[in-house]
Amino acid sequence: MHQWLETIRVHHNLDIELDRFDMNGKALCLMNIDMFVKRVPVGGKLLYRDFRTRLYTAVYIENTMLRSLKHMQSVRTDTH
Repeated sequence: MHQWLETIRVHHNLDIELDRFDMNGKALCLMNIDMFVKRVPVGGKLLYRDFRTRLYTAVYIENTMLRSLKHMQSVRTDTH
């Protein structure tokens, strides 16, 4: 998570205190936009949008892969 924050900080020239995000991934997922803005007043909304976009993309890819795996398993079961 700190690598993501550092990348965003450098790319967008934001003042992000990394210790304000000293938490695990689950805690980060539970944060709403106001919590991001409280930690980073200038850039918190950008961080929130970037994080949510990455999270939704990861969940979509994982769900797509799971559906594909289940489909492959059902096809394999049907042919045997």
